[in-house]
Amino acid sequence: MSTPAPVSTAPAESRLPLRAKLAWALGSLGDNYSMNTLNMLKDAVYTVALGVSAEKLGWALFFPRFIDAFVDPMVGYWSDNSKSRHGRRRPFIFLSAVPLALLGFLIWVPSRSLGVDGLFWYFLVTTFLFYGAYSFFIVPYRALGLELTTDYNDRTRVQAWGMIVGLLGGLGIPWLYKLTLVFGGAHPGDTNISPDVILDGVRWVGLGTAVLVLFSCIAPAIFCRENAVVAPAQKLSLVGAIRETARNRPFLHMLAMNLFAILATLAVGAVGLILTINYLYNGDQGAAATLNGWAGMVLMAGAFIGVPINTWISTRIGKRHAAFVCLGTAAAAFASMIWTMHPSHPNGMIASSFLLGFGL
Repeated sequence: MSTPAPVSTAPAESRLPLRAKLAWALGSLGDNYSMNTLNMLKDAVYTVALGVSAEKLGWALFFPRFIDAFVDPMVGYWSDNSKSRHGRRRPFIFLSAVPLALLGFLIWVPSRSLGVDGLFWYFLVTTFLFYGAYSFFIVPYRALGLELTTDYNDRTRVQAWGMIVGLLGGLGIPWLYKLTLVFGGAHPGDTNISPDVILDGVRWVGLGTAVLVLFSCIAPAIFCRENAVVAPAQKLSLVGAIRETARNRPFLHMLAMNLFAILATLAVGAVGLILTINYLYNGDQGAAATLNGWAGMVLMAGAFIGVPINTWISTRIGKRHAAFVCLGTAAAAFASMIWTMHPSHPNGMIASSFLLGFGL
């Protein structure tokens, strides 16, 4: 792990053509919208508008993700050992796209007649099913991206194209809350926006994102082709496969790095919107939505600029050292929010967003 990988000497014709990279990258757009629409709007809809406590919302998100931790390895095992003339990954990707898009829409059409407790259970059930569909899509999809080419650095380029397409298409994600207010008919400067306004608006936003998720997630299954895979000499059971994985020390190191990075990112994201509304703007949802939109776009810009630069760095010094550079940058961005996220200068948060996007 301490030695950078050698620069690839594979001939250009052995590398994946750009059209294949772009076909796979379209799935990153659907991945981006399916997960980040939920992260962007859950607090605005269920806590601010419908009155479900943030604590209950946290539990409703915890249980599906907890079960998800057990579902993901099972989906990976089934995909690894599936046999189809269409490949091991593409059937899973194709068949999961429809329920993923449909459930992504159903999350945003709750009825206020359910009451606070009923809304909690509605959110819990729909997100539980949504994350299940997401597992059946994302695990084979990520595996497909790693298997499209055998060239070490070209794999990095495949992932970079996924980031670029996901980020470019995802420029609208920071504005989803603002669009919810606009489609719901909210007036600028109104600090007493009714729940009906948000519910009316989020139905249209949810429908639009569901259509986008459907077509972008199906694209890799239709336009990508899988490389032939030689069957292993000995087929491992699911428990045996997990045991073998747990013995891989470099993988465990990477897993720990990813765990802490996700914990840090989601810890800030979980309270970001509530803080912006109530701390930076004293209840003005419109102003908070506008700042969220600009900060999110600047974060995307930082990430977009960072992708080719960090891809170049990783091909020169290795992925491990590049990861240290990127994580250090993201850590500095989070630390800077101590000073930039303040009611006296709320727009200062935009500077931290750019640095954070570059690092992440």
